[in-house]
Amino acid sequence: MTRVVGELKNAPAEFTIEFYSHSVGKVIKTETFTNKISVYESGWLAPGTYTLQLKAEGYDKTFIKSLKLQAETDCLINIEFGKIEYNRNY
Repeated sequence: MTRVVGELKNAPAEFTIEFYSHSVGKVIKTETFTNKISVYESGWLAPGTYTLQLKAEGYDKTFIKSLKLQAETDCLINIEFGKIEYNRNY
């Protein structure tokens, strides 16, 4: 199993991240977060290829496409609303 984690900056009151699994062919998880936290985590996901979609009122939808998650490693994606920094941790 693996997960997506990261820091949050300038987050709106509420936002969601949808996890689309390429192997399943649909969104398998939707997580909602608030600006009361400074770090987030996706919960456990099966290794594979995903597209993440971030949604928040007042912001354009943002996609992170073809994200390859490997077993037993966290994938670090820091989110600053208006900008996303993506670093592979493996």
